[in-house]
Parts: sequence; C-alpha cells; structure tokens
Amino acid sequence: MEIVLVLSVVIIYCSVNCYSLNNVSGYYIWSSGNRTDLYCPDACKTSAEPESCCSCDARRCWEITPKVCPMSTLKLEYKDARGHGILISSANTTYTKLEHVNGRLSSVPGNVCTFSESLVILDLRENRLNNISSLRCLHKLDTLRLDGNRISELNNITFSDMNDLRIVSLKNNPIKNLGANVIKAGHGNIFTADFSDNHGIESIDITNIMHKGPFCMVDFSNTSLEHFTNELAYKINNAMHGPGDINLQHTQLGTFLNFSLLGVPDYGQIAQFFKGEVLIDDSSVACDCALYPFVANVSDYFVYWPNIYENNFTCNSPESVKGFNIARALKNRDFDALTCDISESPDCPHYLCHCIQQPSQGKILVNCTGVGLKSLPPTMPIGSWGLNKIDLVLDKNEIESIEYRDYLPRLVNLNLKENAIKNFDEDAAKAISAPINLEDQILTTLPIGLKDRDPNYYIFGDHPVLCDCSNLWIGDWMRYHDGHDRLNCLVNEREISAEKVDASMLQCQIYHSLPAGLIITPLVASITALVILIGLFYTFKYDVLLFHRRLFQKKNGLTPPNASYDIFISFYEHNSDVFGAVRRYFKPELQRAGYSTFIPHFDIVCGDKDIEMRKAVNMSRNYVVVLCKNYTDDSDTINEFDTIWTSFLNDQSKYIFVIDFDNIESGSVHDNRLKALRRTKYCLDFVERDCKLVDRLMKALGDPIAKPKQDDATKRAVNENGTNPSDELEVQDGDAIMLHDMKNDREESVTENVFNRLSKPKEGNCNCQYRVCYLHDRAFEERQVKITKILTTISSFPENQNDLACVSLK
Repeated sequence: MEIVLVLSVVIIYCSVNCYSLNNVSGYYIWSSGNRTDLYCPDACKTSAEPESCCSCDARRCWEITPKVCPMSTLKLEYKDARGHGILISSANTTYTKLEHVNGRLSSVPGNVCTFSESLVILDLRENRLNNISSLRCLHKLDTLRLDGNRISELNNITFSDMNDLRIVSLKNNPIKNLGANVIKAGHGNIFTADFSDNHGIESIDITNIMHKGPFCMVDFSNTSLEHFTNELAYKINNAMHGPGDINLQHTQLGTFLNFSLLGVPDYGQIAQFFKGEVLIDDSSVACDCALYPFVANVSDYFVYWPNIYENNFTCNSPESVKGFNIARALKNRDFDALTCDISESPDCPHYLCHCIQQPSQGKILVNCTGVGLKSLPPTMPIGSWGLNKIDLVLDKNEIESIEYRDYLPRLVNLNLKENAIKNFDEDAAKAISAPINLEDQILTTLPIGLKDRDPNYYIFGDHPVLCDCSNLWIGDWMRYHDGHDRLNCLVNEREISAEKVDASMLQCQIYHSLPAGLIITPLVASITALVILIGLFYTFKYDVLLFHRRLFQKKNGLTPPNASYDIFISFYEHNSDVFGAVRRYFKPELQRAGYSTFIPHFDIVCGDKDIEMRKAVNMSRNYVVVLCKNYTDDSDTINEFDTIWTSFLNDQSKYIFVIDFDNIESGSVHDNRLKALRRTKYCLDFVERDCKLVDRLMKALGDPIAKPKQDDATKRAVNENGTNPSDELEVQDGDAIMLHDMKNDREESVTENVFNRLSKPKEGNCNCQYRVCYLHDRAFEERQVKITKILTTISSFPENQNDLACVSLK
C-alpha cells in the first residue's frame, strides 16, 4: 500500500512538472539553432523583430519556474593565501550556481569540472583570474560573468564546448586581441557578449562582430578598436547576420571595415546581409578612404546609425580632419577629405613620391614635385576597390623626354611644368589622353600622334616649334579644334600662332593625287565580287562539274569495254521501306527488262566486301543511288558512294542517277555531291506520275548490255500464273533471302548442296559474314517450311553449285 502511494505521488509530481514546463504563463518555447530550452515572452510575438526580442529577453526554466527547476548554490572554500580554492556542494539539485564577487580567487577552482552537468551560472566578478581555459568542461553553462579580472587572452576554443552558453560578460579586463570566432558557442551564437571598458584591445577579428543568425548585443563600448582582422578570410556568403545590435558608444575606431573583403562588392547591398543597429554615440573613427565606400554608397545608413544627426560622431584621424563631424559630411555629401596615404605601396616610387588615394575623385594623386627625376617614374600604384586612375604631378624636375610607360593610358592629368622637355615619344603621345602641362617645354617639333587629341588639353607655353611643309597638320589641327593661341610656330625665324600657318603661307608645293576613294572603292568592290565568286564556285563546284560533263558527255548507250553490269544500285539497307522497294520493285523489274544489276547487299556473298564492291563499281555501266534520310550516316553507303563518284569522274560514259526516296529537303543532305546531283537532271523523285519510276529510269539508262533471253530453265521456273516462284516468298519481320544468279554445269544436286551448306554453315571457303539469310525468331517447324520453299525455288533455277548463294540460319 505504501509503495502504491509513493508511486502515485511521483506520477502526480511529474505530471505537474511536465505541465508547468510546457505551459508557462506569459511565455512560449523558442527554438534557436538546436536549443529548445528557452522561453520567450509572449510580447515578443508582436515585436518588429521577434528573433532579436527573444535573443535579449528569453529565459531559462529556473528563472521563471524555480519550483519546477530548483537550483542550489555552491560554496567556495579557499585552500591557501594565494587565492586557490575548491567548490563545495550543500544540496543535490539539477541546476547549481556559484557567485563569488569581489574575492581574491586567482585561478579557476580545481574541482570545477565535477559540477559540469549542473553548473549553469558562474559569477566571479572582481577577482584575480588571468587564465580561464579550464572552464571548457562546463558544457551546461548558461551565464558567465568575469568582469574586473586580469584576463588578457581568449581563443576560439575557450567557449567552443559550452553548447548552452547564452550570456558572457568580460568587462574591464586587459584583453589585447580577440581572434577568430572567440564569442561563438557550440550550438550557435552567444546572445549577449560584453567586452566594454577594455581599453587595451589592439585588434579584433571580424567574426566577433558579424554573427550569422539572431543575437541580442555585442558590446565594445568605452574601448579602442584600432584594427579589424579577418584571419579565416570570412565571407558573408549571402547569409543574414542578425538581427542584433552592436554597441560602439564612446569608442575610438581605427580603419573602417572593408566590406569588399567580406564578399560584398556593392555597399548598397549591405542591408540584405545585416539587420540591426550600430550605436555610435560620442564615438570616433579614422576618416580615410576605407570609410568612403560606406558613406558614399549606403543611402540608408540611418537604419544602422538611427540618431547620427543628434550624436557626436567625429573623425579621430588624420590630423587634417581630426574632430570633423561625419554627420555634416553625410548631409552635404562632401567626402573629399576621405583619403589614404599609400606611399608605402610597392608600385609607388619609394623615397621620392607621395601616393594618396582620393576615392571621391576616382583617382590616385602621385606627387613627385621637385625630387630630381630625370625621366618618368617606371610604375604607378593601383588602389583599393580597383582605383587605378592617376593624377601625376612631376613639376620642378629634370625630365627632358616623355617616353612610353605602361601606365600612361591610366593618366587623368600630367603636370610637367618647369621641366625642359626636348623630346616627345610617338608611342607616348598616342597612349596619353589626359591633359598635359608642358609650359616650359623646348620642343622643336610635335609627334603626329597628338593630332587625334584636342589641343585645348595641352599647355605648350611660349616656346615655338618649327613649322614647315612637312608638318602642315599642326596648323590644320589647331584650326579644326579652335586652338587659338595655344601654340606658337617658328616660320622663317618669325614666331606666329600655329593656327595661322598653312601651305600658302609656307609656299608649299602640293602634289594632288587621285582621291583615295576613287581607287579604294573599285578595289574593294572587285575584291568583294571575287570573294563572292569564289564562294559561289566553292558552293556549286559540283554543279559546274556536272553541267560541263552533261555538255560534253558521250551518248548513253556506249558501253565501257569492261562493263559486266548495267546498273550498280547503292542503298541504305537498314531502312525497311527502302530495302523492300529495292528487293520487290527495282531489282525484279530491271532484271525482267534484261538489265544486269549488281546490288552489294544481295550479290556480295563471299570474299572481302570492300574489294568485291570496288570491282563491281568499276565493272558497272551506270549507278543508281536510292537516297533516304540515313544514307549519308552509314559508313558502308558512304564508302560505296565515294567509290562510285571516283569511277564516275574517270569515265565520261557513265551516269549516276539519284532516286529521291524520301523527298528529302535540301538542308538535310550533307554531301555536296549528292546536293548537286539532286539539283540537276540526274535525280528522279519517288513519285508516280504518267509512268512508273522504273520506266523513267530505264528510259534514262538506255538499252541494257544484252537483250533478255528466256531459256528453258527460266521457262520452267515460271508457274502457271505467269510469276516467278521466287516472288512467292514474302520477306517479313526483317527476313532477307538472298539468291545469287544461278548458272549451268553443276556436279551434284542443288538440294543436296543447300542441305550441306545449312548443316555446316561455317565450313568451306564461302564467307557469309556480309550477306546472309536471316530467319528470325521462328519456331523450328516454320523454319523447315521455309527451307522447303527455298529448296523448291532453287531447284527450278539453272544448275551451278559454285555460284550458289550462302544461306544460313540463326
């Protein structure tokens, strides 16, 4: 009975606890990263930035339901006078805390890791701690307060294992450097990080200011942040940083952040990657060129600096602008003072020139006044953000020649005042498009490369240049650009203004030649016509060849001495429609009319296929190409046509006839020879009009080599209907029955010969790999029936076993 009572109490207690943790009045469970143990006030639901509100105001269970989440306090007991101590627990609870403020603790208690599963609050303000690395074991820690200690160093593993760390305060510590990701906890951001009143901070990595995701505040107020670093080459990568605020009040900042190095080349897009306020009351910043891209391009800067016009935000350097109010510059859009001295840049002439970036004017000022230069400097610097335009000041030097340099096209101004310039290089003149001050020049002539520039861009001073018939362009140049009194000419020991000098004044003999247009225009037209003719000839060269051949071709009917066949037929055998037309239409019709045909698919039975094909082409009188869409895609048909074309060219008595089986569009035929044949009268459309296609073909071919004679053997092969028995064999499902011409004088019966060949298809010298008889996927009984038909057909033909076709079964 007692056991049942205890269990009931436990169940009731657990039920109350579970209900209390999930139904806390005025709060809702807020998830951040992997955390689900935070309770956010209901008021944050209606906040403009709910995430930022929860980051600042979320609570843990012991803060809002202490009865459900009881917490006990640990005691610190000193072990010696040097400030070493240990922790003592007075109760066994889920959560514990240690608060020891204004003590003399010099090191972290030795047994602190014993409480790693329960210690959630550690407050050791105003002690003597200088090393806190042993706190890493406290992975349940929620709040850490170490203000007023002697901590000088933090690294990126100090808090890395503290997955639940929410609040860190390290105010008034002699911290010098904050490396990369120092204030980053295991499961996400530390919501509140306070480093205020640390006046000795020399550098801080950008990752301690820019946080992905929400946070409450990072506080660096009352500090001096001289340098920002980026040790890990951190990039924003289109991720939102914030919402969260950065407190820089009463802070002296060094060089402003370079957002280009963070992956934001367009400063106007910063609002897409950062949300929050930057508090800058009574702060100052180095007003150099690094600040310019932000103030010049971020139009909604007041979103980050909401009270900038009411606050005192000033320049702390350089001396020339120290104390200058930045709000006033923003209001007046006056940023000329935002410059950078890059005289130590490798490309700035060292010890000689001062190189100043002036981003508001889009240039770099390179001042080399009076440094004793005898020639143009060899190199010029390139500034930040791709700034490369150069304003080059070289006055009061000893330069006598303007020679070419790679940077000359980048010049926006060149000041060579008080230099006795004697020579102006032609390449240099073409490269410089900027205004030039040559007030003290002693030139005798000018480079002709200047004639494409505006003379009003140049200051030539009083010294005259020699003007004669060889440089009449100078006077034309000045008159064309209204360059009055810009340059003096020395003519017959008299100085006159250059625009007054012309050929009549100098009494120059001008030899007039034909206008260039009268020569160039016909020449260009002739070349164009020639190119067109060459192009047309190249495109239609085969048409020209066929036309010439037709004019002078021998009458069809003359038979070449070695002709054994009337017609060689080439076709794409894998097209079932073409195959059927050749086998059942062209071949039998032509043979009945007495034409001897050679068709590689049917007639090459033994031996090497290519050799036999070439022999047959040379022994054929005419050629028929059955053209379909795939004809020029097959290597066999391409080889056949190449051989046919060669023989056709070599013998004027031969013809090629193209039967356009698929009525193909011209663009689909890729062989120019076939295109030419189709454009001439060598092509027959596969369309029946007033007569059959074969009749038209035979008319074009002329008479066969030998008239057909029907001998007794052939007569016996014709049945009662008047049809050849071989015509009764229908080819279906890709079956192909090839029978070669049969001749006389056999020694054994045709039936026995075929039976032997079918029984041993691989024996003998006959090579059946090219043209065979296929009987696909039939039952054995069906094959026997077809074999019987084949044998019956063969038995009616002339007897000659040597010319018997190879027949095999698969």
